[in-house]
Amino acid sequence: KRIHRDRFKPHPEGRSSNAINKHISLAGVKRQSITHKSGNQRLDRMRVETFSEGKPEGCNEDRHGFNNRALVVADGVTSLTKRLYDGKSGGEIAAKVVVQQCIACDVVDVDLVQILTQSVDTAHTILSPDPIADDERFGAVFASARIKGDVVHLTYVGDVGIRINGRDVLCERLKVDDITGHMRSQYIALTGDVEGSRAWVSPHIAQLRKNANDPTSFLGYGVIDGRAVPATFVKYVALPREDVKTIELFSDGYYVIPQQVEIAAWECAYEQAQKEDPQRCQKHKSTKAKDDRTILIARF
Repeated sequence: KRIHRDRFKPHPEGRSSNAINKHISLAGVKRQSITHKSGNQRLDRMRVETFSEGKPEGCNEDRHGFNNRALVVADGVTSLTKRLYDGKSGGEIAAKVVVQQCIACDVVDVDLVQILTQSVDTAHTILSPDPIADDERFGAVFASARIKGDVVHLTYVGDVGIRINGRDVLCERLKVDDITGHMRSQYIALTGDVEGSRAWVSPHIAQLRKNANDPTSFLGYGVIDGRAVPATFVKYVALPREDVKTIELFSDGYYVIPQQVEIAAWECAYEQAQKEDPQRCQKHKSTKAKDDRTILIARF
């Protein structure tokens, strides 16, 4: 499959590394160097940087992980009832399960998604032995990269994005999010009620969730929620290892992509976009003003 290039326009912020680092605190950035053996037996060093921050209210339902063979970012999808399990949301639990399995399983593409689906289904059974109602169902979307020999395998479901070499972007834009973001924007424009806009749009979000994992619907989309994910919603790309210099995995809390491959650049672009449209109801329409955001950068 072909990589979709420049699905997002680079943000002007991020051109000057010095300017970025003056404005962005990197206290939350984690860095680690790890070594792996490629197919021709040479030892390659991979440097990984990560940053994750939750929305102001509630918990951070993004999760990420990596080892010397795999990278993954997952974005949890909480049930419509927002039920908690020992203080944790279903989205947190599903995202954690997805990350753990992506790291542990040496498979890719639909085989990986089947394992993730089974694992989340098992979590549902353990946490709620009774048959689960649709409004109690939680899940996650994700993007992963796995190094196998001289090939980098990219698998993703949903709107967690991937960027290769600071240039080629892979990301699914969900039609249901575009619709509900526009509805919330229209509501705010008509009423001026920013604070109540999320509550107003929530029933519409619930209605559109019926399109999850439905390949017959124009609004259909994939999510790892314990139900079978149709192959059409599983995106997979294989790249020669030698052609990959950097991999960035990012959750949808980052909705503007910078030019530079630096966490500081991602944060700078995010902050600039928030200044442009702090309620995300004009230029950057969304169902909420802020969301959890996570960025993982691997350099080879």
